[in-house]
Amino acid sequence: MVLPLIPMALGLSQFVPAIARWLGGEQAESVASRVVDTAKQVAGVDDPLDAMHLLGENATLVANFQREIIKMEAEFELQVLQDRQNARERDIAFAQVGRKNLRADIRDRCIKKFNI
Repeated sequence: MVLPLIPMALGLSQFVPAIARWLGGEQAESVASRVVDTAKQVAGVDDPLDAMHLLGENATLVANFQREIIKMEAEFELQVLQDRQNARERDIAFAQVGRKNLRADIRDRCIKKFNI
């Protein structure tokens, strides 16, 4: 029987609550797959339910799982930062050729007007 990945990853969030916030949007299935695969690898089993049970019984496995998830979280954060940097570089390139970036211009005007 194939278990749905997202509910399985949500079940694993009992060990690392941060997992739950990653399971929305376009990347939810991919993230869930990585989380479940990580749990199976840490527990040394092929079945995600077995991995969850083993994690529930062994604090050392939980610590190892948490460590791996923290590494994954750092990778996700780095991807977000790189995406923002790419957006900044695009904005700079627009300005250099005299084009306007309506999204950024509106944001800047709102910040000035509403003092936020």
